[in-house]
This record gives sequence, C-alpha cells and structure tokens, in this order.
Amino acid sequence: MAPITTKELHLFYRSDRELFCRLICNLNLNITRSLLIMVLWLWLEYTGYPNIISTMMQLTDSMLMSLSKEAIMCLDTLGALQNPVVPNDGGLPLTKILVQKHISLDLFIMRRYTAIAGLGVSSTTPFVVPGFPHPLFSDFTVPQGVEDFDVLNPRIWTNKKPNDDVTEQDKTMFLTFSRDFPVSEDEMIYLFRRSYGQNSVEEIVMVNNFEANHQPMFAKMIMDGVSLVDQILKGNRLTKLRINGKDIWARKYERRV
Repeated sequence: MAPITTKELHLFYRSDRELFCRLICNLNLNITRSLLIMVLWLWLEYTGYPNIISTMMQLTDSMLMSLSKEAIMCLDTLGALQNPVVPNDGGLPLTKILVQKHISLDLFIMRRYTAIAGLGVSSTTPFVVPGFPHPLFSDFTVPQGVEDFDVLNPRIWTNKKPNDDVTEQDKTMFLTFSRDFPVSEDEMIYLFRRSYGQNSVEEIVMVNNFEANHQPMFAKMIMDGVSLVDQILKGNRLTKLRINGKDIWARKYERRV
C-alpha cells in the first residue's frame, strides 16, 4: 500500500477543522473551550464512539451548541474535586443519541486520568495559544514554523493518537502508609502485580521520613499505563488497599510546584 500523502492527510482532517471553526465563529465559543471540546470528541472517537465529527457536521448550530454544553459537562467532571451526582439517564442524553450507544458521565469519573492524559498534549514550541498551558489538560501543540495561528491550517491537526504523549507523571501514583505499620517494597510489588498483572508496576520509589524512625511513610509508584491508575482508584480521588493487615492509601501523584 502506498504511503498516505500530505494532501490526503489534510483532506482527512478537513471535517475536524471545519467543526472547530463552527464552534468559534458560529457559536461564539472562545478558542480555549473550543479546543478542549474538539479534543474531547476526538478522544471519544478513538475510545469506541466512532463517527462523532462526521455526524456533527450535519447538525444545526443549535443542536451543536447543545452537544457542546454536554461536552463541557464532561470536561467539568474530569476537573471536579468531588464526583458529581450522575442522573439516571447518565447526564448526556443528546450525546447518547448521537453515538447510538450507552455513554454516561460515569465514563469520565471511572476513566478520569486516562481521559486527562489522552486530552493533554505536549507543546514542543514557544508558540502561545490562548488559555494554554491548561492547568488540567497540559499544552497544545503547534508545529514549528507556524507564525500566524490559523484554525484552518491543517498543520495543527496531527495524526497522533490519544495517550501517545503520556508522561511518567501521568501514570505515577502516590502511596501513603500508616505509622508503625511499615510496608515493604516487595509487599507492594506483590499486591499490585497479583491484582493488576506481572507487568503492571514499572518502578517503586520509597520515600524516607526521618522523623518517623526512618520508616518509609510514602512511596511513588510508576505504573505500566495510565489506565491502571483508573483501575486502582475506581473513580475515587483516594482509595485504601490492604496487604498483610496493613493499610496503603493510594492517589494520583501530583507534582508540587
């Protein structure tokens, strides 16, 4: 099979660019919000809800605005400190009709960190896009040599897949132990590999606390993938695990600035 040409690649992303322009020009959404909405829809396409963009291109602006509001609810759910109460219909009735299969805000609770990593991209240039770097979804990539930001420029729409740029921090967890009940590195490796597979843990870094008789009170654990973080937390910000009668508190690692 012949390799795809640049022209064919640009045509492939034409609908994405046109829909993005409708969000900004027709619906008067700001560029930051429009970018996040588009990336959310593209992430959904990649994760099992196909043809979202092509279907939306056929909708009226009023319907597109209603779907955009549901997308914003999904984004707000990802960034919420407390999980929202999900209505019986899942909270996304129009999106469910659009994709013709079940979808709920629960998806964004149970797969929070997978989605955040999938929606975030790393910038390789000093080019400034309004609203980025975003505090939750990282930065936005603009190719080298683009001097004027043009939403119709096909060069800003790359063929990267969600989670291609997952960083070590994206898949790192922070573990806390109870005082006087030390947990060893071997115990943690056994616990997580038994529950999530032999290749689930890449590395564990024990953190000594010299005020607690040299007993490690914390650890950073790098997982094999960000989806494992969601599997362990099950939609919670903090979860408790046990090994040999000892408690381990686990949460997503967040680097302190």
